[in-house]
Amino acid sequence: MTTNSAVDPELEYLLEHSGGDQQIEVSLLLRHPADPQALLSRLGFADDPAIVTSFVERVRVLSVRASVTVIQQLVAQPEIEMATAALTDE
Repeated sequence: MTTNSAVDPELEYLLEHSGGDQQIEVSLLLRHPADPQALLSRLGFADDPAIVTSFVERVRVLSVRASVTVIQQLVAQPEIEMATAALTDE
């Protein structure tokens, strides 16, 4: 996967070894002044009920739960500075 963002090794592994429909959760650090809603809209994801997001403005972190295919598209965007797999309780 080609990207200008830093992708943590655990997320890279998940993206390479998971099925495209598998749901994963990631945290994306957005470059300033990127707008998370504009990013999701541009990619056609803004109204997709299968994609769950939350955004913390103060630290510019967009949390996303979506399919591996969607996450791969998001991570490849120039607005993303860093991507990491979200911590889970599993």
